[in-house]
Amino acid sequence: MSRSRNLVEMEPAFLKTKEGQFVCNLCKKLFSARSPLDVHLRVHLGEKPFACEECDHRSSTRAGLVLHLKSHEGAKPYDCPKCDARFSQKCDRTAHLRVHSKEKPFMCPECNFRCSHPTSYAVHLRIHTGELPYQCPECNFRCNRQTGLKMHRRTHTGEKPFVCSECDYRCRTASGLTHHSQTHSGVKPFQCEQCDYRGVSRRRLKLHGRIHSGEKPYACKECDYRSARSSDLSVHVRKHSGEKPYVCFECNARFSRRNGYKQHLMAHAGEKPHACPECDYRSNDKSTLIKHIRTHRKKSPVISSNLTSAVQAEEVP
Repeated sequence: MSRSRNLVEMEPAFLKTKEGQFVCNLCKKLFSARSPLDVHLRVHLGEKPFACEECDHRSSTRAGLVLHLKSHEGAKPYDCPKCDARFSQKCDRTAHLRVHSKEKPFMCPECNFRCSHPTSYAVHLRIHTGELPYQCPECNFRCNRQTGLKMHRRTHTGEKPFVCSECDYRCRTASGLTHHSQTHSGVKPFQCEQCDYRGVSRRRLKLHGRIHSGEKPYACKECDYRSARSSDLSVHVRKHSGEKPYVCFECNARFSRRNGYKQHLMAHAGEKPHACPECDYRSNDKSTLIKHIRTHRKKSPVISSNLTSAVQAEEVP
């Protein structure tokens, strides 16, 4: 249950002033009538009674649903005055403008996280509350955001809509394709200030930085385990729950980790995509390849730059 819902249950949801105005007791916003206040309270309660028939989107207001439907029609009437971006909803343009102004008004009360979009803020809070409102209808998988569920369901359908223009690589996410494409270009624009590591994305650089800082912001509620990545925590939690959401369509073997699932599929297919840059050795397991690469390091005191970059590419997700 959210903190806002708890507050609504513990205290009156609104107050009425002597002037006849209605005040939201959660954010102190003023309303001239009761009906717009009732609609406003849905934001705090997370109530979204208006559902889109085209997708899983839900809205707290009928007007919000009407605006969302325009996104299916391709209409984007709201343009950014600072760049060429266009939006189907005014609130999305407002959030986008904060990219230009660098404004991040939404601050987490539990940690130092700040963001420019209320949706990102709501999703982030679920890391602390442990709320997982989205559940897969085919297995026990649960997650804290709708896009995560959409990507997970592709593990059941096998759908990989993002295709590399340089090779046969396909993947489930746009970000995965972006990262893969940089393996062709060799571009790694994000440089670590404390070592020679370079990453293909700011996210990977941030994750790498936690190796130096020792930061592990994600904590297990069942034991003392902490991790630097939310995905590692999600995998760890399955040790307590026994959940194994990844199912092989060839032999019905089940796995708690996606990497184990992918390696298992490669074993069926005979694929060995991870190649050593120094010899003919190939493997279907990244960690096995890393161990192999280190055998070259031991044989020679001079570590070639291509071995170093190969280890970096394999060790950071």
